[in-house]
Amino acid sequence: MYLYEVIISKTSDDKYRASIPDVHDTDIKGTSEEDVLTKASDSLRKTLQKYLLEGKPLPVTSFGHQPEENEHVITMALEVTLDKTEWFTVEESMSILNVTQPRISHLLRSGRLTAYREGRRTYILKDSLQAYLATPRHAGRPKKAAE
Repeated sequence: MYLYEVIISKTSDDKYRASIPDVHDTDIKGTSEEDVLTKASDSLRKTLQKYLLEGKPLPVTSFGHQPEENEHVITMALEVTLDKTEWFTVEESMSILNVTQPRISHLLRSGRLTAYREGRRTYILKDSLQAYLATPRHAGRPKKAAE
């Protein structure tokens, strides 16, 4: 079980915002405190799954964050493992790899990801996601071969 502190604040337009100080790039917005906590939980779970898939150490948790005015701190407990998660949906895979749906389709067609279909849903094998994350990638289009 992993514990992280979440800072909840109410914005001037009566919406809610959450951030997880120990996990970078987490700025979650919602219409209610319950909504923003649900979104924060989903975001944190996907982030931790990505760390586990890549074999990286999880962000170190620090406690005792002091809330500013109109903020409060909640400790969130999550059970995140990959042992039970053998297959990921396309949406989960998009989030883990930080790519779009067309890119997932391309990776499936090229055989770089392994998947199976159940009805209209496609499920991608955890091991193929790990293998893809382990390979070096470069931004941009591939260079054309010299003729």
